[in-house]
Amino acid sequence: MPAELALVGDAIKLLIGAREEKFAHEKELKLFQFKAWLIDRRREQVCFRTSGIVFTALAVKQFDLNNRQPRSSPSERFIRSFSSERLRPLIDSTLLGQSLHQFVLIHWLPYLESDVKKALDHILLLNALTECRVRLHCTAGFNPSKNNGVLLFVAGDYGRKCKERKIEDIRARRRTRESFLYLAAFKYNNIMTFSDDQDAILTRLGEEAAEKEHLKSYFADVKALVEILDPPAAKNLANWWAELSPGAIPLLERVTEEELNLAGIRPSARRSPETTKLGHRQAPPGAK
Repeated sequence: MPAELALVGDAIKLLIGAREEKFAHEKELKLFQFKAWLIDRRREQVCFRTSGIVFTALAVKQFDLNNRQPRSSPSERFIRSFSSERLRPLIDSTLLGQSLHQFVLIHWLPYLESDVKKALDHILLLNALTECRVRLHCTAGFNPSKNNGVLLFVAGDYGRKCKERKIEDIRARRRTRESFLYLAAFKYNNIMTFSDDQDAILTRLGEEAAEKEHLKSYFADVKALVEILDPPAAKNLANWWAELSPGAIPLLERVTEEELNLAGIRPSARRSPETTKLGHRQAPPGAK
């Protein structure tokens, strides 16, 4: 299994019920990490590591609030949190090899809308590009490739707000997230949101993680779309969500002839294997 998307795949496997929790709060942790990965643009490993530290800090804070004893000192409360049999597996999982200094610095939830406005603005633009690609897929005879999608995006209204180079850069940084982000905005809005109440976030994440059928529906739809828009990502995730049958992709308006002409996109009929280089190389001797 390729390393790319292994952490995302494992989160999906747990959230759809294809494996059991290994420790308390693991479902909430994986959902939190997955949400943070969607918003972020950094590499998967960095996103999961950083958000895991944030989640653990919030879990320790919640434990302290729920178990605070009169006249106990801050150091006593801190030690009590780290000694909790319920929290220790979570702490060991997320802080393994990490600096405790990083953990102590977490005082707020750094995924509030006000903190990630620029990221959300970029995601809106990426979703517009993805919609162009989905519309091309819904238009018989046209390839929903990234290049065709960019041509359609730039020729449309969004092209006035975002030039070709910028949208290509935004997409490059979030390529593996594209289908996940589009469907989260299109149909599953809560996937992209965090509670703004630190003291209630674990409870809310627990409620969301318990909605297994809702999550299975989301990931099944993503599975169908990612197979069309990003076959390498689909291949990397294949074993993680093997239990899921592909869901439904959005049925959008077909691209009009006028839009195609403005974008300069031409039909791209699939060639038979005999006419491709691959087919030519694999043909039996004497058939070339």
